[in-house]
Amino acid sequence: MADYSFVNYMNTTPDGQHFDIYNTPFRNLRYIVPTSKSIVVDASLAGNAPTIAHIYLGSTSLWWVILHYNGLADGRTDIKAGDTLWIPDKRSLIAVLETQSKISTQITL
Repeated sequence: MADYSFVNYMNTTPDGQHFDIYNTPFRNLRYIVPTSKSIVVDASLAGNAPTIAHIYLGSTSLWWVILHYNGLADGRTDIKAGDTLWIPDKRSLIAVLETQSKISTQITL
């Protein structure tokens, strides 16, 4: 099984501890990958991007895709009950991820 963890796709600071989710090839993910469906978040999914990713994309490690795709920054506080989230098409998403190589660029915060 492929590793789709965001650390394989995000720029890091020189200390390797911070990730810049908006300085990646995926900052415009919503324009690259078509939408599969939209969901209305219920109380059980609020603040839980990994569970949403598992249910709709088949992997908890794709939680960061849910954030990028919806223009969110924090999976714990930005996903609230009653919010509508767009879910990317899984087949198209995987094709995009598989064409990207690991980013080794370092950034300074």
